[in-house]
Amino acid sequence: MKIAVSTAYFSEWMGGINYITNLYKSVMTYDPSVKFYNYGKVDAEYKDRIQFAGDFASDSSYLFSIRWYTNEVLLKKMHLSVRIKPAYIKKLKGIDVCYQIGDPLMARYIPSIEWIPDFQHIHYPDYFSAEEIKIRDNEFQKIAQHATIVIVSSNNARKDFISLFPEHESKVRVLQFVCDISAEMIEKKDLTVFKRYDIPEKYFYLPNQFWKHKNHKVVFDAVKILLNNNFRVNVVMTGDTNDYRNPGYFKELLKYCDELDVTQDLYFLGQVPFTDVMNLMKCSQAVINPSLFEGWSTTVEETKSMGHPVILSDIDVHKEQSPGSGFYFRKNDPEHLAEIMKAIWLNPVTKIANPAELLADNRKRQEKFGKEFLQCCKDAIKVHQ
Repeated sequence: MKIAVSTAYFSEWMGGINYITNLYKSVMTYDPSVKFYNYGKVDAEYKDRIQFAGDFASDSSYLFSIRWYTNEVLLKKMHLSVRIKPAYIKKLKGIDVCYQIGDPLMARYIPSIEWIPDFQHIHYPDYFSAEEIKIRDNEFQKIAQHATIVIVSSNNARKDFISLFPEHESKVRVLQFVCDISAEMIEKKDLTVFKRYDIPEKYFYLPNQFWKHKNHKVVFDAVKILLNNNFRVNVVMTGDTNDYRNPGYFKELLKYCDELDVTQDLYFLGQVPFTDVMNLMKCSQAVINPSLFEGWSTTVEETKSMGHPVILSDIDVHKEQSPGSGFYFRKNDPEHLAEIMKAIWLNPVTKIANPAELLADNRKRQEKFGKEFLQCCKDAIKVHQ
């Protein structure tokens, strides 16, 4: 099977980058004969992580043309899209399926699958501008209406899709992604991370982007509660500090930490290489994901694959992911979180399985992910005929 996929839409969203690369690795695990072709501009983050069989360059004659400007105005001012069939459609001859191209109208010409990561703006509209809510509503409506098949990452997201687009229920598929974790990631610890990042050897690890819905404040509150009870813990954090929806949010978080007087126990490392993320996870007492909303958490999947303990908010998606070494706390209850953190700090949790078992389980889940994705491709081809 030949699949065209675009990587150009995720350059500022690490979750999107991880999703596409994990998908690629899972499909290759299940069926290495499948060929992936890049559609449009290749994002630099993918160059060493996906082996594309070929590329399809964007149609430069369309870009900045009168038709392009017309479409941009209609999209931004009226939230409508009238994209004209691009010249490079002809180049897609021989491609079986387009995935996540970013233009669901592509389904007029070739089987097209689109992924909706989540419906966060429905549940937390305060985290979005009115303009962005309109854009997301319009884009998801367009996907539901025009895409051949629509993929979501959880049954929770499927419920949202059906409640919003009941007439398109037959299009939606649940595809729960799996992270690609190597034997080395599971078995070896690089203890140089302590010195390189100037962090203590005992800590909790929170690897989420600093976006509002990631709920960092509940962790800071828990640290303060423990401090007030003469019990100190360390929390190491990595992730992009820029929230495009709330540009000043990271500064707000730093000020909040200063007001709580807990900054001395917190370590902000910013974005770090993926190999260091894995090592920081393995060396931690536990990973924490306090998020208020997820489509399907990469953090939880990574800790699940490594059999590492994870403390996570009790949202439906986290329960659906059901990591074997998971400890749930009430999402807005820092007292509850503090209790769990103290218990694990005093009595560290070991892996739930040995490395060989973890690798075998991860490969099995990867194959299932790859198989189910290819079934979605087959469904799209069948529907499109």
